[in-house]
Amino acid sequence: MVDLVFRGDANALRRLLAADPEVATARDTTLNDSTPLHVAVAENEEACALALLEACPGAALVTDGDRRVPLHHCGPSTTSALAEKLCEASPLDARDLGGRTPLHYAAEAMAVDAAIALLRSGADPTIACDEGLTPMAVASGKDDDDDDDFPPNNYYEFPPRNYLIREAIAARLGEPTVDVDWNLVANLDDHDWEVSFLDTPGAPGDHVTLSLKALCNDDDEDDEEDDVEESTVLEANVDAVLVDCQDDDPTSSSKWRCWLAETPPSEFQDRCAHLMLLRGRELIVSTTRSL
Repeated sequence: MVDLVFRGDANALRRLLAADPEVATARDTTLNDSTPLHVAVAENEEACALALLEACPGAALVTDGDRRVPLHHCGPSTTSALAEKLCEASPLDARDLGGRTPLHYAAEAMAVDAAIALLRSGADPTIACDEGLTPMAVASGKDDDDDDDFPPNNYYEFPPRNYLIREAIAARLGEPTVDVDWNLVANLDDHDWEVSFLDTPGAPGDHVTLSLKALCNDDDEDDEEDDVEESTVLEANVDAVLVDCQDDDPTSSSKWRCWLAETPPSEFQDRCAHLMLLRGRELIVSTTRSL
């Protein structure tokens, strides 16, 4: 059945489920005891996930080898519709082996729609995992010095700081967003980037268009001559929202804190996945940077 999920064959999956709905709860020992629903959510196979939930709602309660329910596996591409269905059938504050809830995972993955669905459904944003991190701490890019595994800053080049998730948690708590630590905001100046405003920055809250350019290495495994690396410059325009500027005078400030109102096109995102340029991602943008 897991093979059908990987292939995205929801029709064949429905036929199997019609004969025996309980196969939806079967664990695959080669995949950390994951069920087909774990895989469907993780692989963003929405049609398969909805078919599994419809045939066997109890599949949402089954845990994998790390004690995660399928709701833990929501990612940035999980839609509001699927997240809401999962929330209806799942224990919202289920904790994995490290005490992390689905809201911790959504914050780390920048799964905005899943995080909002969890909060609207009643998930508790005050729960701290075993490392002492709340979902707000994760969405703010904070880490624990004693544990490099979560959030996995040894893997992600930038902390997973997301404006939309932080604001949603703050609204649920009924208190203002925590003070901004600019050191936790992704600074593109430290990398092979060119970021420019296609619109003149105005005031906090204004929408602006950012022109993004990234220098990416082209790895050709078949070309072994002199180990020469060729590079490609990828370009994309994205909508962003101004939050605040580093200087008191916005008209003269060279650095702004923004958040992305949309995710860049798939080619750009795929090549720069390590930057997690997803909706809600906070960035420091310099008006004087050039590649």
